[in-house]
Amino acid sequence: MARGASPSDHMSPSRRFFSHREANTEAFSQITHGMNMITAIEPTGALSEHKESLESDMDDDLG
Repeated sequence: MARGASPSDHMSPSRRFFSHREANTEAFSQITHGMNMITAIEPTGALSEHKESLESDMDDDLG
């Protein structure tokens, strides 16, 4: 391999395309998984309700 050349420089254009597509698919899969985890943590909006409750308690303590 020539100095400074990356392994993808020696791939055919179609192989390079699929290599990038595989990386993008993996990244999209990880993002989707993260979004699903957030939904699983807060399926009913319980965190939002808890935050509002804390804010109300703080207002009561200050006022």
